Amino acid sequence: MKEITPLELFDILRKKEDVQVIDIREPYESEICSLGGERIPMDDIFGKLNLISAEKPVILYCRNGVRSTALAGILEKKFHYSNIAVLKGGILSYIEEVDPSMTPY
Repeated sequence: MKEITPLELFDILRKKEDVQVIDIREPYESEICSLGGERIPMDDIFGKLNLISAEKPVILYCRNGVRSTALAGILEKKFHYSNIAVLKGGILSYIEEVDPSMTPY
């Protein structure tokens, strides 16, 4: 699976590239801070596979990258997605490297 750095994601978002960004954290986590994109909690994702693009790049993120990395592996191996990337270090790395004004938790 592909990893993208926080700075790479910042650039993608700034350029408004045609990607699907999915926040797989729980709703209470998204309320604390968010990078935007679609919110599909990890526990709900397998019932909502139809919402995940098979054509354009998909970037998953969670708090620190652990959940999104595990989920990306499952999506690639079991469901044959080949367009999945994860935010390296999750939103905590994004806050540290790109936007320290966001609230870490």
